[in-house]
Order: sequence, then C-alpha cells, then structure tokens
Amino acid sequence: MALRDRKAAQSGLRGLLLIRSIRAEDSDVPILVFSMHDHPAIVRRAFDAGATGFLSKDAAPECFLEAFSAVCSGTPYLAHRLALQIAFLAPPDHIDPHTRLTRRELAIVCSPR
Repeated sequence: MALRDRKAAQSGLRGLLLIRSIRAEDSDVPILVFSMHDHPAIVRRAFDAGATGFLSKDAAPECFLEAFSAVCSGTPYLAHRLALQIAFLAPPDHIDPHTRLTRRELAIVCSPR
C-alpha cells in the first residue's frame, strides 16, 4: 500500500488521476485515500476512480488504524458518517449535479467559506 498526501505533491500525478494510474498498473493494490476534502461527491469520485477506502483527515487516530487494516486486507473502508451521506446524496434515478462539475468547479463548491 502506498500512502501519499495529496497536498504534498506539487507536481506529477495527483488525486483521481493518481488513483486511476495506480489501479491501471495493479488492480489488486489497496488504495486508501486520506484527505481533508470529504464532500460526498469527492468521496464518490475517489471510489469511482478505484480507491479501496477513504478517510477524512479529521478522523480519530483509531479510525486511521481501522481503515488501514481494512484496506490492507482487501476490505473496502468508509466511515459510517460518510457512507450515510453518500447513500442519501441522491435517489438512484437522479444524476448528482456534482458529478458533472470540473475539478476546479468542484473545488470551489466544496471549499470552506
């Protein structure tokens, strides 16, 4: 498993592109996304790109250990709060408008005010 802070990368592959690239190289490698951006649309995009788990940086330290263990064993991980937010984001027959936004538009919409 590779652990990489998205903000630490000032050049090269970042974010969803990095997840897709890793997944293309090795379909079995566990990928745990650790991010301060936990808007449901961002989390959904990470899983759609191939992440095995997602953890917000504001999670308790024991949650990190739980997420790391789960993902290393091949079990998907998503904190209960985020799972509920994603589950109720939109009805199945409704297309989430956030999925149509560009990365820049999504960053603006999801940025703290």
